[in-house]
Amino acid sequence: MLHHLLDHPAVVRTLDEISEVLHSEVCNLDCEQALKSDVSVQLALLAAGVATRALLEQPLNPAAVSGLSVGAFAAAVTAGVLSLQNAA
Repeated sequence: MLHHLLDHPAVVRTLDEISEVLHSEVCNLDCEQALKSDVSVQLALLAAGVATRALLEQPLNPAAVSGLSVGAFAAAVTAGVLSLQNAA
């Protein structure tokens, strides 16, 4: 899932930021072996959700963001009410 995200500068920056927070390359979570771990799956979902912040650099202004389960953390980071460090 992470390897198929937009090749957008903001997405690349976000994935780099997440890698820095995790002290590990986040895209390494997106492989068959890593995705056998619930922790890796949750972190990969968080990374994919937070990487959608790239859309906020586009000329749109969402009225709301939402997420279910781990997606709620990505939505909170995207909305600016939770830091990436605290979400990870």
